Amino acid sequence: GGGGAAANGDGEGGAGSSADEADAAASALDAEAQAAAAAAAALEAKELAAAEQAVMALVKNLTDDYVALLDCPPVVRLSDIGRFDFSPQLQEIFLAEREAALRVEGDEEGDEAPAWPRGTNGTDYPDDLDDERLKHVDGVIAYVPRHFCVRHVRALTEYPDEARISSRAELPKSVKDVGSMPDFNPVRILFLWLDSLTATVTQREVNKLGPVVSMCYNTEVLIMRDCGLSKVSDINLPKLLHADLSNNKVKDLKGLLKFAGRAAELVYLNVANNPICNRKDWREDEGPHPNESSRAWRLCLVCPELQVLNDVPVNRYELVTAAQFGTSRQQTRMAVRFYHEAMAAAEPIRSMTEWNPLAVVELDLTNQELQVIQVAGLINLKKLVLAGNYLAVISNSGMSLCEQLEDVDLSANLIQDAREVEWLKFIPSLKRLSLQGCPFTFKSKRDYRLFVIYHTRHQRGIAKRPGLLELDGRVIGLDERVQALKVIGRVRTRALHLARWHLALVSEFGQLRVGRPGSDLYAGFLEGLRVLKLEGKGLSVVNVTYLKSLAVLDLRFNFLKAVTGLELLTELKSLDLSWNPQLKLKRTLHQLCAAPVTSLEQLALAPDPTVARNLAYFRRVLQAVGRHNHKLRTLDHVAIHPDMRARMYARLGKWKRARIDEYRLQLAFTISCTAVEGRSFHPDDVVAGKQWEPAEAT
Repeated sequence: GGGGAAANGDGEGGAGSSADEADAAASALDAEAQAAAAAAAALEAKELAAAEQAVMALVKNLTDDYVALLDCPPVVRLSDIGRFDFSPQLQEIFLAEREAALRVEGDEEGDEAPAWPRGTNGTDYPDDLDDERLKHVDGVIAYVPRHFCVRHVRALTEYPDEARISSRAELPKSVKDVGSMPDFNPVRILFLWLDSLTATVTQREVNKLGPVVSMCYNTEVLIMRDCGLSKVSDINLPKLLHADLSNNKVKDLKGLLKFAGRAAELVYLNVANNPICNRKDWREDEGPHPNESSRAWRLCLVCPELQVLNDVPVNRYELVTAAQFGTSRQQTRMAVRFYHEAMAAAEPIRSMTEWNPLAVVELDLTNQELQVIQVAGLINLKKLVLAGNYLAVISNSGMSLCEQLEDVDLSANLIQDAREVEWLKFIPSLKRLSLQGCPFTFKSKRDYRLFVIYHTRHQRGIAKRPGLLELDGRVIGLDERVQALKVIGRVRTRALHLARWHLALVSEFGQLRVGRPGSDLYAGFLEGLRVLKLEGKGLSVVNVTYLKSLAVLDLRFNFLKAVTGLELLTELKSLDLSWNPQLKLKRTLHQLCAAPVTSLEQLALAPDPTVARNLAYFRRVLQAVGRHNHKLRTLDHVAIHPDMRARMYARLGKWKRARIDEYRLQLAFTISCTAVEGRSFHPDDVVAGKQWEPAEAT
């Protein structure tokens, strides 16, 4: 019995010794594996650096993979299906992960982006506002649709032989065995096809495949069907696009999310006929996709480009459902995905084989459920339709870099912050704008219109109409522009009158010709002006002090009380101040007679036709003005009758009957023998030999 016990003790000691040796051997193997992994990592780093240098030589002035800066705020939890509620406090910039081996056709070396022109369309956009605009968008990168700059899954035949593995024998048994296969280069492998491994390898070998497969970190396509695979969390393939893991034993959702999260560009994922598809919230017999409340939808969050799940496309509703389980950043990425998809489907982008931003002139993205947009770089864009979306913030849209953008439709969106409307001033060429249906908080529609008009007053417009031309389909008139200055800009009365005067001049002669008040161009324009017609402009104050060369002045249908500087217009031939109901006749006549003005040929001062037909008014004006203006021929658009003229001179000179008859005869000869233009009616000028010769009279 004792001997048996001793024998048993020796046996137990031998077993313990064997276990220690096994542990030591395992530790040695681990050390060798780590050394092999370090060697492989060094090789990978070296080859990756070479690949990066080759690619960067081709795309020197572009981003590595995807350079579509979308400076958009993150979203908070979804308030309801289909609508993101954006928070305007924070902003995010996202750039895709670097793809060193990505094949992107870049700009030629030395090409430069076109400079933003100033004063386009023959109009003036203030330089200080232009500088503020460019500062506002400093650092914004031109938008590139994602499908033009990402890798796409290729067919098996498109991959070279050295980039494909179609059997387990072509892979090393473990990481430490890499050195025993000199022809095996994991960096070059892009296509892994390892179907039905259970027939050739043991389950233990299958479970150890993760690190071996992960060595081929450039792999784009992974097919491992019917392999008995139960663990995928140890597979790390950052460039994976297509993964078919159907008919395996995968049941851990957390492990699947870890696997998928490492492949941010994954487009296709098939895990059909796995235990994970027979959960309470994901029953494969009811459908290929999880139900609405399943947290398995987080697959679409960790893989924002996922388009096909279990051989069935993922629809928009399912993506919105998935977003409810995500963080703010994940929801933002989902919103960006929707925008990329909308752009890819819009004309003319849909018809392009390569990205050409210069070809995009009109863009219609109506009813696309968009929460973010980015159009920076579309320098030829003239019309942008974004009606019926969920946009709440547009100040980060890049529209301010679209120099030619004239027509913007933002109706039926979620814009409610007045600061977003104020930002519209940075779109230089904006002419037509629609914001109908946006939930603004203005007290009235009038206040809303005046607010928009005020903040878009510096837009280039057209030559004779600066600022925004149309708002919500209604033309913006001069009166609304002045009201906007008064109500929103709180401009004082005198400055308001001067602003109306300047806008009236611009509407007649164009902003480039008139210039800005106070400038040398403005002063020179006024001094050289010969004809000025500003009827029906709502003017109440006019100063013509600097218009000394003026020959024709037409200010009908306004609200003038007087015209400042009228007595200085020594070359004035035609003056029309009719239909100004508040005009002070006595003051105006005093101005015309003070210097006096002696060159008038046509004069109209009556506030209405009734006054113009009044004989007492007619005589009063003729008596005051006619004696100094010898060539005056019409008064309130009616020719002055010779009898009226004879009575005027008779009253002034205290003529007798014979002198009056003599003047009438001489006046009749003058009217018959001379041209209308330049004809003088003064008694000294109608005698024979002055304007007409007796021999020429017929």
